[in-house]
Amino acid sequence: MSNDDTLQQIKEALAAATPGPWSYTKGYCSEVYAIEEPRSDNWVCQLWYKDEENMSNYQNNAHLIANSPTWLQWAIQRIEALERQNQDLNGYLEAAHKRWG
Repeated sequence: MSNDDTLQQIKEALAAATPGPWSYTKGYCSEVYAIEEPRSDNWVCQLWYKDEENMSNYQNNAHLIANSPTWLQWAIQRIEALERQNQDLNGYLEAAHKRWG
């Protein structure tokens, strides 16, 4: 899979996911939800502490999940900006090579 394919898949997954921003609650259960106030009809996911052997890090996981859409969007924008900059620099390099050999 090419980098362009991967970036396109990330964009499509973000577009298909529940619109954000997302947030999360802390407590005996971390709920990731899609608006400022948690409600049962806008949950993205729930992470429970009761299965402590498997979910000992549930609050940190909820933090990561809740911020993923925002962080992924930032990363996409940064990648695209760097790709544009790289294309510009390649153009300058090609022009310099043609001019000075």
